[in-house]
Amino acid sequence: MNKTAIDRQGRSPGLTAKQEKAMGPHTNTMLIIIVTGVALMLIGFGFRDRNLGMTLMGLGLVTAIGAIIYKAYITFY
Repeated sequence: MNKTAIDRQGRSPGLTAKQEKAMGPHTNTMLIIIVTGVALMLIGFGFRDRNLGMTLMGLGLVTAIGAIIYKAYITFY
């Protein structure tokens, strides 16, 4: 069996059950959404003198903050 393979429960052999639980199942998805929001804000900042730039900054802000609020909601409720 390959060392990088995932077992039947979906865990990689390098992480303990406590580490798996601490990371959460959707950590990578949330990270991608937040990074996308920040990237939209950065691109929008480059075009801040046009309407497109302001729209991208607003969309990036809503995306990043929305993902953070959603993560807090599913964590605490």
